[in-house]
Amino acid sequence: RNSVQIQAQEMIDRQIVQLSRLVDDLLEVSRISTGRIRLRMQRVDFREIVHLAVETIRPQAGGKGQSVEMSLPDRPLWVNGDSVRLEQVVVNLLNNAVKYTQRGGDIRVTVQAQEGEAVLRVCDNGMGIAPETLPHIFDLFTQADRSLDRAQGGLGIGLALVQSLVALHRGRIEVRSVLEQGSEFIVRLPI
Repeated sequence: RNSVQIQAQEMIDRQIVQLSRLVDDLLEVSRISTGRIRLRMQRVDFREIVHLAVETIRPQAGGKGQSVEMSLPDRPLWVNGDSVRLEQVVVNLLNNAVKYTQRGGDIRVTVQAQEGEAVLRVCDNGMGIAPETLPHIFDLFTQADRSLDRAQGGLGIGLALVQSLVALHRGRIEVRSVLEQGSEFIVRLPI
C-alpha cells in the first residue's frame, strides 16, 4: 500500500471511532431522557476512575503535544457511583479539554475532598467559552465554536450527557471560563 492509501485508511479509522462515540452518546442521552438508564451503584474510589480516564485520553493529548498534569489525594476517596458512567463523565470532560486546547497547551486534573464532597477540576488553557454561550453550555446540541466543533466531529452532546450523569449521581457540575484564557469544569459528588 502506498502512503496515500495508508493516510486514507487512518482517516477512515478515526472517523469510525468518532461516529461510534457520537452514536453511543446519542443512545445514552436517549436512555437518560426516557428514564431507561440503569446505574450499577457501588462504593468506588473516585481517584481510580479519574486516573483511568486520564490514561485513556493521554495518547490523544500527546498527539497534540499537550501536557496533562494529574493531582490525586494520597488516600481513597469513596463515592457511591457507577464506575463506568463516572469514567464516561471524566473522559468527556478531558476530550473537550484536548479538543479546545491548542497544540502544546496544558490540561490540569485535580481531585480532592472538600466539605463532604469529592471535587474534580478539569482546567485547560485553551480557547475558552464565549460569555453568551456559557449559560447554555450544558444544553443538548450546544457547541462552543461551531466551526471547530464540527471539524472535530462533535454535535454538542457530550456536556449535556455529562451533566445528566452527574445529576444521576446526586452531584453537580459548573463551569468557569474566560474567552482565550481557558476553561475549568468542576464536578462535585457526595462522598
